[in-house]
Amino acid sequence: MGFLDWFSKNGKATVFLEGLPVVGYVVAAGQGIAGNTEEAKRAAIRSTNALITTAATVGGGIVAGPAGAMLGAAAGKAAGIGLEKATAGTVDPGVRMGLGEQTLASGAIEVVTSAAGGGAGGVGSALYSATAGTTGTAVGNAIGSSLASTTASTMFGGGAAVNVLADKDGGRRQEL
Repeated sequence: MGFLDWFSKNGKATVFLEGLPVVGYVVAAGQGIAGNTEEAKRAAIRSTNALITTAATVGGGIVAGPAGAMLGAAAGKAAGIGLEKATAGTVDPGVRMGLGEQTLASGAIEVVTSAAGGGAGGVGSALYSATAGTTGTAVGNAIGSSLASTTASTMFGGGAAVNVLADKDGGRRQEL
């Protein structure tokens, strides 16, 4: 199998790209233009599943932080699987390549792993933000300089949106 075969109408790269939010719609358009209507439907369905999951994860995270991202990911994945199963029958069975073939067990595993992934990203971000400010303050206290604390907090925090400064009496204050 040559490199270009990966991008054929049923190639590994093509099928992978179909499962990406929005990118799959570009693949679907290309398949449709090439006259591969069944493959175009498959790509549109897979991309919609991914888009629903991603939108629900991001929306849940914005509304309720890491817990919301987890719930959003689980709900979005369940909805995406439901949509995929409901629409898979419109695609020729010879072209489906696993589309809509989730069992109850495999669907549950996808929902749980999506929730874990959504939560892991949110929790990791929250932990990083919380510990980075503390690290910056500890460095500033150790060397006795508010400027050093500001610099360390900005360096370890990944940005200057919130700088944690050490007051002379060892207290903390945040500056936006």
